[in-house]
Amino acid sequence: VLEGEYVFVIVDFLVGVLIFATIIGMVGEIITNINARRTEFQNHLDSIKHYMKYRAVDKKLKTRVIKWFNYVWTTNHSLDEQKILESLPDKLRAEIAIHVHFDALRRVNIFEECEP
Repeated sequence: VLEGEYVFVIVDFLVGVLIFATIIGMVGEIITNINARRTEFQNHLDSIKHYMKYRAVDKKLKTRVIKWFNYVWTTNHSLDEQKILESLPDKLRAEIAIHVHFDALRRVNIFEECEP
């Protein structure tokens, strides 16, 4: 066995180890990014829940909003953090706005006898 063959095998082995380490590192980074996005989504959903609890949104509407956000996460795996309520469909956004501002609207003479 020649010395050149030993050098070739050692270099070949080191290149293989380097490629394997690179692949393992990339897989680890992908998993970390997925977990970070999931954590970001969970924090976003928690802020939505906190907002709805603070505004005393009824349970049925809360459930619909949470289901919608879970649907968005399932289909897109991301949310725009700066547009918490803007990302809702118009109907859900309107229902939340009505629920949140209903007491103030009832104080206006025109809306006194309206129902939610």
